[in-house]
Amino acid sequence: MKEPLPEQMTVRLYNGMRSVDLTGKSSAPSEHIAKEQFVIFMSNLLKGNADEKITIIMRMISTTEGPVKGKEIQEFTEDLIKAVVHVLSYRKELKGWNLENTRDSAGGIKALSSQLLSELKLADGTKAGSPQLVEMDFGRSVIEDWVYRVPQISAFLSVVIRQGLHVLHSLPDQTKDIVNLVPGCKGIKGRIVSLFDIPSIIYINSHLPAELQHKWRLLFSSKLHGESFSQLCAHIVNKGPCIVILKDVDGFIFGGFASRSWEVKPQFQGDNRCFLFSVFPSLAVYTYTGYNDHYMYLNHGQQTMPNGLVSTEK
Repeated sequence: MKEPLPEQMTVRLYNGMRSVDLTGKSSAPSEHIAKEQFVIFMSNLLKGNADEKITIIMRMISTTEGPVKGKEIQEFTEDLIKAVVHVLSYRKELKGWNLENTRDSAGGIKALSSQLLSELKLADGTKAGSPQLVEMDFGRSVIEDWVYRVPQISAFLSVVIRQGLHVLHSLPDQTKDIVNLVPGCKGIKGRIVSLFDIPSIIYINSHLPAELQHKWRLLFSSKLHGESFSQLCAHIVNKGPCIVILKDVDGFIFGGFASRSWEVKPQFQGDNRCFLFSVFPSLAVYTYTGYNDHYMYLNHGQQTMPNGLVSTEK
């Protein structure tokens, strides 16, 4: 990993910079980047209004004028996520996580890209289905709406620019992008490999309450503590909010966020901040529906009451 940014993202940044029109005559972009273009690019992408920001993002997606193809948006999104993972690893900003103690990020990049792209809405307000998305045309207003509703796009661009180009990265008011992006990792040692990959960590962390986004600490692992349900209970009870992640015999990876400390009792517990999630084969978060208040349940050793651990989005 010799360069701070992958080549694909470097080219996209270059295309964004050279698209800045200094003359106001919409002339063909120059092959050279002027200082003024660089400054305007930085200002518009990081601090500009919606119109200024989208103009540059459109050129980063495609160098041609007019609507962009869904496949081009998909490639841009995957390149952006890949660049974030790459630059955070390069700058040693993964806070205890690394590419060796997590799942391979290649699949996670595609999964997170697919999740973010699922928020693309057509002009009539309907969401574009995955199979049809790659061949569809999307205009400027659709991309603007998408970037507005999917905050990860702007956050990822900010990280790529500040950390990749190593500019404005140390200003006190600019460090929050990384502070809130990846939580610190405590307790994963030795040969344990997390069921999470870096993109899924970033995505799940973004759904946690803000006060819980700074640090994750390993409480229990079947590889460390065995497969005893009693051991699981002993390690997670009264330890505060926690994330439970599982892998089933078919390879599916999923879990849930428990918003309060687990207690062993024959009653449901928790609140509407609880959610379920899937990591593989798709990345998604399933939040509270309002159907009931059955958020969390943990019980064992009872003759008449249900035993087990449950977290639900209902």
